[in-house]
Amino acid sequence: IACILTGMDQELNLPEWSWPIVAARLSGLACDSIKRFVKDDRGEWCEQDWRPMRLGDFDRYVRLHLGGGPAAQQPMPYSNPIPPHAAPPLVPAKECLYAIDLQLPRLLPDLYADLCRNLPLPLLPGDSLCMLRHVPAEGRTFMGPNLYVTLPGASTWFHEDGHGTVDSGHMCLAGLNEVVILRRMSTAHKQLALNVLSADGVGEAAESAPGRAAAAAAAA
Repeated sequence: IACILTGMDQELNLPEWSWPIVAARLSGLACDSIKRFVKDDRGEWCEQDWRPMRLGDFDRYVRLHLGGGPAAQQPMPYSNPIPPHAAPPLVPAKECLYAIDLQLPRLLPDLYADLCRNLPLPLLPGDSLCMLRHVPAEGRTFMGPNLYVTLPGASTWFHEDGHGTVDSGHMCLAGLNEVVILRRMSTAHKQLALNVLSADGVGEAAESAPGRAAAAAAAA
């Protein structure tokens, strides 16, 4: 079941959530959860590797990428802080970085408090509409909320949160967030659906099981 709600951010202190302010506060943070995407021969963004860096360097990349011009075409040197060593330079105009899993309660507790106070529905982990309210806080696995920051081009692999046992929520504070949801299906049909959605697997899936492949494509 998918439910799309609008206006969930209306009571938040949105200026404090803006990226320039968040970046200034976390500029010294060493982050090892930054994905790098590059374009393939077809011009599609593809996940390449991980690039640990300080969020101050990530912010510098964001500014150069958005600014465009000759500066964005030049290699951007930075250091890998985990462990500290020189890293291959980035070319902001040709690469897309995606910072994921920035834990709000630990890194930005005031923004987390803002979310707890002003979210119009009690949907956060442990809230009255969440089953984690029956589990002591000390015994829970951390379930968010997390902050994600990227520019157009990044994506996440198809996945099942909690192997299909967890309900997820996405709040988009700036830009657009496209989500593709497949209906509940067996493992075999999941693989067929992934083959259909993958350009490299369409022919193989359709040739081996055309009827089932078409059904999987319709479900997608």
